[in-house]
Amino acid sequence: MKLLTFLLFAALSLSCRVDAKDKERGSLTPFGVYPRECIHSVPEGAHIDASSDTHLHITHPDGKQVKILRCKQKATRETKVKGSNGDGWQAYTYLKADNITSFLGKWIVPDDPPQYDDQTVFLFPGLQNINWIPPDPQPSQAFDIIQPVLQYGPSSAGGYDYWAIASWYVTLTDDVVFSPLKQVSSGDTIFGNMTKVGASSWYINTLDSKTGTKSDLTISRTLLATQPWAYVTLEAYGIYNCDLFPTSPVTFDALQIMINGQWQSPKWAIGAKDPICNSKAVINSPSSVSISFSSSVRGSDILSH
Repeated sequence: MKLLTFLLFAALSLSCRVDAKDKERGSLTPFGVYPRECIHSVPEGAHIDASSDTHLHITHPDGKQVKILRCKQKATRETKVKGSNGDGWQAYTYLKADNITSFLGKWIVPDDPPQYDDQTVFLFPGLQNINWIPPDPQPSQAFDIIQPVLQYGPSSAGGYDYWAIASWYVTLTDDVVFSPLKQVSSGDTIFGNMTKVGASSWYINTLDSKTGTKSDLTISRTLLATQPWAYVTLEAYGIYNCDLFPTSPVTFDALQIMINGQWQSPKWAIGAKDPICNSKAVINSPSSVSISFSSSVRGSDILSH
């Protein structure tokens, strides 16, 4: 009887831990953890008008229109995922340029990490309205980022022990939207496209060039009138062992930025936020940036788990 009671208690405790972890990870975005009610999935190819204070106005590709009630609370971002280290941006390049109207680039899906334990790895180019990097303290001014994203592991969009793509619009104090998550394979080439299509509207497309699989959306909001900060980024959550990262580096190639109607070579600078596992960004040329994960520290925990 005592053994049965112990086994039932152990099972219940494990269930509670799993449920808590699933709930926490279920609200993960490529910019941290947010309340579930502030995160919204939209159909592929949808147009989102985020100018209203009460609703998101979603126009489907077939013309159907839907209103989504905006979250009742302000979407305060959490800075840490429990049981991990270094949550947030790990390695990145950045630049600032006024009047950016398009940012394009491609990169190859790396190998799967040697170990899977519900960690999440995000790799993406992105455009922001201000230069704010997680896990820095939340800024007082309004913030947003548009980003075509390659992810490994779970997020609000879904995912497990495989690579997948989606397009995201993330803010710090308002609703977050993403297009459908689509599974891709190691070795596939991903093409990211952020192009301004109106005074305060941007088209975001994440495309698997090998298979033709894409996940895209268009977002409109006054805050999007200018997105002068450009990045190429590695972001990670739930990393306590370096085997939770891929082994092969990821190179972003054919990076192009349109400024004042002209394609120009990006002038990158290196950024880092005390990266774990010696991850780093390297500028190969104006059009090429590599992100690597050190193999010298693999196989050992970087945080007691």
